[in-house]
Amino acid sequence: MTTPPSRDVWSPVVYGRTLHADFWWRAVPAGVPRRGWLTDVVHASVNNGRRIATAPRFALARTDDWVLAGVACAAAEISTDFSHQGLRPLYTFVGWAGPADAATEIPPLHRWHAQWRTWTRDSYDRWLRDVWTLPSRQLQQPRDSGPEQAGWTSPEEELGEQPAPERSYPAEPGTVWLLPATAGPGLWEQGRLGTAPMRLVTGWEKAGHALLAGTTHITAADVDLPRRRPLPTARTATPPPPPPQEPSTAPPQAETRPVQRPHCLRRTAARIPILKRLFGKGEPRHTRPHGGPPDTTANYAVPLAAVGQHVRETPAPPMDDHAARAQFDAHPDFAEPEQPEDRPR
Repeated sequence: MTTPPSRDVWSPVVYGRTLHADFWWRAVPAGVPRRGWLTDVVHASVNNGRRIATAPRFALARTDDWVLAGVACAAAEISTDFSHQGLRPLYTFVGWAGPADAATEIPPLHRWHAQWRTWTRDSYDRWLRDVWTLPSRQLQQPRDSGPEQAGWTSPEEELGEQPAPERSYPAEPGTVWLLPATAGPGLWEQGRLGTAPMRLVTGWEKAGHALLAGTTHITAADVDLPRRRPLPTARTATPPPPPPQEPSTAPPQAETRPVQRPHCLRRTAARIPILKRLFGKGEPRHTRPHGGPPDTTANYAVPLAAVGQHVRETPAPPMDDHAARAQFDAHPDFAEPEQPEDRPR
């Protein structure tokens, strides 16, 4: 069995940052929407560079119209000139996208393991060299890539017997298959030769390191048995604010608050009974039987505003000044605090 000859239908897909610009898309096939399945597969493959220095990860994805094959790796594996931003090591994704009916031209997985550096080196260098030192304002949008021969165009070679998948693992919405690493070659053939949409990322050491969102199949070395896991639910969007209410035509209502009298008026109100006794309108204490409580039938409710008028208009009772002063000073509310003996007066 030999590899079918590659046609000029494969458009490069290159994802990697430059020296000064933190914009990562370098080449996107013309006609392929970047925000969609392509972004999901590339992001799931690189996963922000997590554990990418230990081993590359290979991706194969297909939709009804397109098919993608590529590798996520450390940039130092395929380049010496565009591998670091200062002391920071960079990572990249390099692959090719073509029409779905050309999927059989994609090499098997074992050939990717053997030759991925040779296939991707020239494409990465070509799409990074001209923009490596450009400022950010010139690199906010990726460049469109056109159809060409894929990087795996090499003399036809004998492939040998290709492994067939032990069983079919159909992609289902909302779930992802976690499979052993040994299932990778069979799943790759399922994507190459089949027609059903799928998004495979193979080469993980641990399934816990993988980004499940955007994929349908993941292979990892620490997975023993195939199992299906629900995809993490997307965060719910913040509900929109309520529409603004129309201004009311009614006049604004005045805010009602409980009226609280000032402290000085409260003290004055407490002294009303004393004032009434002093000026002859109250019931003197010495007239109560045995000094008991005052007569409850008497009306002692005197408006506070009338106290001043009452004081001005009411003649003084027949009491000498010394007796009135003595009675006033004897009341506990008006008694002066005791002074310590050693305090000078």
